[in-house]
Amino acid sequence: MRNIIENVLVSLDGVYDGAAIVRFGDYRDDEAYMRDSLDQALSCSAMLIGRATYELFIMNWPIRTDPWADRINAMPKYVFSSTLEKADWNNTTIIRGDVGAYVTKLKQQEGHDLLV
Repeated sequence: MRNIIENVLVSLDGVYDGAAIVRFGDYRDDEAYMRDSLDQALSCSAMLIGRATYELFIMNWPIRTDPWADRINAMPKYVFSSTLEKADWNNTTIIRGDVGAYVTKLKQQEGHDLLV
């Protein structure tokens, strides 16, 4: 059974929230963070996200040209939303209904872990 792995970017001072999240750049100069995050993304088969995260990510990931972005853009993405009408980001599937049941089904499939 696959695991769900959560990748969370936080700051010790609590500054990394709100509008700062949209910038998606201040942390890219940290080589250790980029290396470890890329290793994590490469070890996962798919990404699980909600609508709000999808809407933030689609503004940035499709236009980036680094190895991390290459992996995220290529991997299957499952967006859990009852309101998102369409998903224009490649390899994205909108999931409606019983999220728990769908995630359970994904976990039981063959493959590597699932990234949140």
